[in-house]
Amino acid sequence: MQRILVDKDYLSGRRWQRMRRIVLERHSYRCAVCNSYVDVEVHHRSYQNVGTEKEIDDLVALCAFCHALYHKKLIIRILRYLWRLICALTRRKKTQSARVSAR
Repeated sequence: MQRILVDKDYLSGRRWQRMRRIVLERHSYRCAVCNSYVDVEVHHRSYQNVGTEKEIDDLVALCAFCHALYHKKLIIRILRYLWRLICALTRRKKTQSARVSAR
């Protein structure tokens, strides 16, 4: 699959933001694959119609996990998620240890 970069100006434009909102509302802000409501993104089914897409035909709501799966970047997302989880758990453990030693 060829990687196509979508222009940042396009993604920050009013038309895209409107299309994005329509798609997210259509899917009730949930992933069309797994029904998750966490980190839901809008995915282009085809890059041939970027800029002229029709929300029903060309766009779908996917969570970051399913979106990465689609683009075969799953391992990178999993590693980043695990790293954030480890960091959060480490901070929590340090905070709890500080409370115990303060008593």
